[in-house]
Amino acid sequence: MLRWRQFAAAVLAAWIIYFAAERWLIASVQIDPRYAHAGVSASVAAWIFREAMGVTTLLACALFAAYCRRIWLRRVTEEHLMFFAATGICSLAIVFTLFYQGVEPAFYQLMPLIEHPQTDPVVGHRLLFVWPAQILHHLYPSLTSKSLLILSQVPAALFTSIMVGLWSAVFVGRRLAFLGQCIMLVFLIPTISYYNFYDIAIVGFYAATLLAVIRNRFWLTVPLIALATLNHENAMLLIPAVGFAAQLFWPYRKAFALVGAALCAHIAVRLILWHFMPMPSSADVRFYSNAIMLLKPSLPFLVGVAFLAFRWLCALLGWKSAPPALKRMALIWPLLFLVTLAFGQFNEIRQFDADIPLAVGLLLVYVKRSFGLLDVSVGNQSTPAQFGEAR
Repeated sequence: MLRWRQFAAAVLAAWIIYFAAERWLIASVQIDPRYAHAGVSASVAAWIFREAMGVTTLLACALFAAYCRRIWLRRVTEEHLMFFAATGICSLAIVFTLFYQGVEPAFYQLMPLIEHPQTDPVVGHRLLFVWPAQILHHLYPSLTSKSLLILSQVPAALFTSIMVGLWSAVFVGRRLAFLGQCIMLVFLIPTISYYNFYDIAIVGFYAATLLAVIRNRFWLTVPLIALATLNHENAMLLIPAVGFAAQLFWPYRKAFALVGAALCAHIAVRLILWHFMPMPSSADVRFYSNAIMLLKPSLPFLVGVAFLAFRWLCALLGWKSAPPALKRMALIWPLLFLVTLAFGQFNEIRQFDADIPLAVGLLLVYVKRSFGLLDVSVGNQSTPAQFGEAR
């Protein structure tokens, strides 16, 4: 209390000195080389000086409050500052890369999708981040389709960066979680090619589901999968992987119940979308075109294979020391490959964005084991059961 009284007395003295010197400050405008000939009136100058004094006072109060709470601030800074800073920087990096690196292809026109998504087969049901664009388009009709896309992807980028950060903190702690976020950027940014509303959030939803699994909060995966289905139908791949991991902790009957609940949630969302937005087709079959790409690889295909090979090599480094639940979630890989073979395109590296959180987790296991950051069986604020040790 005494410190605040002394500070208040100092602030009062500063204002008294200011008012005593205000006439001189106003007169000094006439000798300021930038404003000497601008004809600034005394009232305007006084208003400017008083506003500047007010801002300075507020800054001084903030600094003094920070000084009084310096011990608490030091602890919070050590634990959370890098996490929040990295989250902001990673989100900005994702959005700016999308802005400058992305293109609007002829087969994915943004404005028709925003205005009439039901007319666009396959992608018209991937609505989770189309809805914010529709709201913005209704409120601000003058915004371009590119602006609407970028603005809708800001929350997607924040969500993804936060989820990957929390997922990374499981392995290396909150202070070093930014390592996982930076790794995510290395894996994600090369996959950003053309504008769409769902790729970035896919990474976030897979990270969130992996986090729920590794924390042994399996029932949380059901609403996550339902929400992720609104973003992209490949959320279905999480269902068998989650059930396979749940069997480590739960009896088969309970694990099957979890799979059934998640499958019902996924199907319910899909049926609702089909009821209100019927479409001629929900997927394009591409077995033959993918076979041609394998037999006659193009340069983009080879570059994509190189990026994926690097990502998977990084993941392989941590496989030996990975907790059992994380290994079981690796069921995502063969499922993702099969779905891409049937309905995707091998020449698009973005088709495998869903495995980025898995690769980040496995690489962090390797980093932790190699540098001795934490014991892999314990983790940061976790129990052995939460890391998937068998029953």
